[in-house]
Amino acid sequence: MDLVLGPLRISRLEPETRALGPGQRAVVWFQGCTLSCGGCIAASMNAAPPMLRTTPRALADWILSTGIDGFTLSGGDPFDQPLDALAELLEIVRSESPLGAMVYTGRTLSQLQCLDDPNALRCLRAIDILVDGPYIEELNDGLGWRGSSNQVVHVIGPRSAGAEAGAVTTRKLELRVAPNGLVSFTGLPARKRGCDMGSRLEFAAGNRSASESQNEGEMH
Repeated sequence: MDLVLGPLRISRLEPETRALGPGQRAVVWFQGCTLSCGGCIAASMNAAPPMLRTTPRALADWILSTGIDGFTLSGGDPFDQPLDALAELLEIVRSESPLGAMVYTGRTLSQLQCLDDPNALRCLRAIDILVDGPYIEELNDGLGWRGSSNQVVHVIGPRSAGAEAGAVTTRKLELRVAPNGLVSFTGLPARKRGCDMGSRLEFAAGNRSASESQNEGEMH
């Protein structure tokens, strides 16, 4: 993605996953959330500075370049981004491709519909699958694309094929190991596994790197 400064705050990008929605999807994790749900798997990410700041056009171009079946917006909470910029992003992708949009938010659909901002309704008109509601650790049942059973997978747009599996399938986690040894995961962890997942992966990556260095030293 071109480094064009803009209003959208990005924590992470994943060009291909099957863990967060139907089919093969690109995922954008936005930085920042004002809800502070207990047990949130993204708490440390929300507290960190954004990886980059970009424009709706530049982010849409990245999504359109990935060659996937649809895209998912998560975070952080997408609705804590500037809503005019979020609506513009969703509308660009919708007008220029057949990709379906799936969005996670800690707000409920009714709360979003009542927001005193016309850009919120612009966003909703361009979303096909909305997973809504605050995360509640005690209700994490390990099923579907929702983090806890109080959350609802809403089909609100026509590009939502496969959404019926969103609350009933067993979850999958996908692990990635970058060339520099950084380990990351995509998906929703089981109950009481989210908060320390990142630190555990960093520890594992550090041990892996140390082990490889030792092995290289023994070989020379």
